[in-house]
Amino acid sequence: MSTNITIFENVTIAGKNTIIPITNAKYLQLDVSGSMTSFEITPYAQVTEGGDYLPIAVIGNKDFKIYKSIKEKGFFQIDVTGMANIKIELTSISGGSINCKGILDSIIEEVKDYVDTAIENSSVQTVAVESGTNNGTIK
Repeated sequence: MSTNITIFENVTIAGKNTIIPITNAKYLQLDVSGSMTSFEITPYAQVTEGGDYLPIAVIGNKDFKIYKSIKEKGFFQIDVTGMANIKIELTSISGGSINCKGILDSIIEEVKDYVDTAIENSSVQTVAVESGTNNGTIK
């Protein structure tokens, strides 16, 4: 299941942050746009509720490099598997406004799609996937 999130919309002042609760999700896809001439977005992860927020890596979808913060417009991805919350902070901005939208994608949907495809492509009536394993049991 995918959830659309507006993280920043027409923000012009640094210091703004958004906390995103993570439930059964695998990754957060970010789309950064706007009229700003320079900016920095820093993501932080909280592993357990009430724990500290620590920096987390970002993958650039254009070059597939790993970054500690986002400093250019474009699409980025954060692996949020096992995290309680993600905080996206606008660390700096100048020369305009910024928009940052996200899609939080659930791993459960990917498993469901995999199982549905397996059923469609076979004569098996039911496929049961045992939680926590890499294999399934065919009944």
